[in-house]
Amino acid sequence: MVKVRDDLPLTSERQIDLNVWLEPIMSGRQDAAAERLIRDALELARVTGRGVPSLSGSDCLDAGMSVAEILNSMGMDHQSVAAGLIFHCVEEGGLSLEDVEDSLGRRIASLVRGVIQMDSMGELVRHEDQDHQRHRVRVEHVRKMLLAMVQDVRVVLIKLAERLCYLRAVKHQNEHERKTTAREVKELYAPLANRLGVGQMKWEMEDLSFRYLETDEYKRIAKLLDQRRVDREQYIKHMIELLEQKMQPMKIEFEVMGRIKHIFSIWKKMQRKQSGFEDIYDVRAVRILVPEIEDCYLALGMVHADWNHIPEEFDDYVATPKPNGYRSIHTAINGPEGRVVEVQIRTFAMHQESELGVAAHWRYKEGSRFRGESAYEAKIAWLRQLLDWQAELGKESEQLEKIRNEVFADRVYVFTPNGDIIDLPAGSTPLDFAYHVHTELGHHCKGAKVNGQIVPLNYQLQTSDRIDIMRSKQPVLSRDWLRADSGYLCSSRARAKVHHWFKQQDKDIYIADGRTQLNKSLQQQGLDSCDMERLSLRFNYHTIDDMFAGIGAGDLKIGKVLNAAQDMVVIEHAPEPLPLKKPSVNKGKGEVYVEGADNLLTKLAQCCKPVIGDPIVGFITQGRGITIHRRSCSNLTSVFESETERLVEVGWTEEQKNVLYPVDLIILADDRSGLLAEIMLMFVEDKINVTAVNTTSNRRQAEARMIITIEIRNGEILQRIINRLQAHPALISVSRRGKH
Repeated sequence: MVKVRDDLPLTSERQIDLNVWLEPIMSGRQDAAAERLIRDALELARVTGRGVPSLSGSDCLDAGMSVAEILNSMGMDHQSVAAGLIFHCVEEGGLSLEDVEDSLGRRIASLVRGVIQMDSMGELVRHEDQDHQRHRVRVEHVRKMLLAMVQDVRVVLIKLAERLCYLRAVKHQNEHERKTTAREVKELYAPLANRLGVGQMKWEMEDLSFRYLETDEYKRIAKLLDQRRVDREQYIKHMIELLEQKMQPMKIEFEVMGRIKHIFSIWKKMQRKQSGFEDIYDVRAVRILVPEIEDCYLALGMVHADWNHIPEEFDDYVATPKPNGYRSIHTAINGPEGRVVEVQIRTFAMHQESELGVAAHWRYKEGSRFRGESAYEAKIAWLRQLLDWQAELGKESEQLEKIRNEVFADRVYVFTPNGDIIDLPAGSTPLDFAYHVHTELGHHCKGAKVNGQIVPLNYQLQTSDRIDIMRSKQPVLSRDWLRADSGYLCSSRARAKVHHWFKQQDKDIYIADGRTQLNKSLQQQGLDSCDMERLSLRFNYHTIDDMFAGIGAGDLKIGKVLNAAQDMVVIEHAPEPLPLKKPSVNKGKGEVYVEGADNLLTKLAQCCKPVIGDPIVGFITQGRGITIHRRSCSNLTSVFESETERLVEVGWTEEQKNVLYPVDLIILADDRSGLLAEIMLMFVEDKINVTAVNTTSNRRQAEARMIITIEIRNGEILQRIINRLQAHPALISVSRRGKH
């Protein structure tokens, strides 16, 4: 059912009485520094947030207090409560993180920053954008969000509390906002709360979301519950008294209580079983809490001894916990008057953990932490795995989908031959199991037994299966394992390990392929003399062959290498100023003038195609006058070393600035449909005339190479169009052609 927030205490002036509000927040906190931090955070929220509207409709102070109340009810530590108090003031009230750090310390600022980064969680339930640049930014945001979650799980709990507060308040918004928020919480934050074992948040999020998304169904079930509420409460009270009488002879500490049944879970069970409300057993439910695990089974024996149980409704989540670590024994019995009652049996520690999940780790108890350290570590291990996988995953464009699939997928729990439990995504195979245990076990897996029977390697594992991997002496990997339709591998982690192994085996092929690609591209660009060893070090490769392998495998884009090579050649071979005096401005005819001479035949070089504004130099040819080159032209490399006497100082005249100059642009880009049209549109918008286009595609690397000839008036216009092209997210590199 849905919780209702208590009314805030008010002063005689109808203002919130902050001192009275603080009393339950401070109750049980023995540390004076902790109390001071919470008071300082509340004062900062009052000064910066009172009267400043938040998205929930209240002001930022009230919104922050709502978050702090939820965190306090979960037993969260003082730093979490302080961060919850001032989060809305930062997110919506204009308070800077620098001010937070100055006032409350770096730890609080870090928590708030992490909660803000978790806004990227919404990206996981939205469609991927076709805009490559925005998609890359989105991937980076999600990566930062995951990193924040791994570094401090309190960030997740504060964000869950904030979303729950907003979900409570959104009932005052329009229908579109209610449904949008409810859908996001239902698909994203409720599963996350469940994955972290925070039961009290999960149930309320699911019920509220169901109320907004399926209003009629919610009201119908709520009405059915209310109609029989008095009878049900009397029956449960009688059942509790009976169980207490039965438990007394066991001479152990215990507690028996009625259990609230949540509307969404009732509806979900009705849908799953295709049954009516009257057939749902656990509408009447009780819970027995005992000190130790063995006491759970003693209590279970007592219950089954006195009442007939329904075998198909029995689940032992103590022996086989749920994916989020939930542990409890569930059984359904034919109770008094023949009515079916669900009985849950668990220890006090299991109950605390099922309600608070990882929050139990931070529960404030006389300055000590919750004793279940191992359970806490297990719950955040899945977050760490997400970052580990990125080291072996190659393509950024796949990451959002992989994160979406891995974080929120159903899970299966299987056993090793030694009885250890392994948590895997639903649909996992024996190969996924082998790679989860150890990479080498996966590489050497030649077969598998499940529950003592030999099964195919693409057999889908089921919860409680016991797996025994048959190992070969040599690696037996097959490229078929990587085929999506083969069903051999389910998890991206295992797939990445197989892909990495084949990449290592194919290194010689990649080296040859990369060498061919790079040498051909360098020749086309006139960069044959580039120092390969320096070029490989530029990209942090230890050897030239490693760089070739990176290019051949697609890890290193050829365009990046060409840009680096061009920069190196320009730096190494840029000519020193010629030992000639600076020419005076020439008022004669022609595009360029030659220092100390008139009426000489000049011609613009076709290899580098200089335009007005480029630094230029003249080269005296045999019988064809003087050829004008750009000073950075790669064809003049040898001339600068041995034939400087054939170079003359030249300059642009002022009279011919309206002449159109042909320029070849070389463009490397990610190959995709419609790209050429987008580039042509940019030229049209800048009123640039295109006289020739030549395109080729490298399907292996999914790259396109274009040579586009344009006509421009001067170097300033040329640089402007190059800068604009370089800003296009699909373009890897843009450069002027250095050799015809």
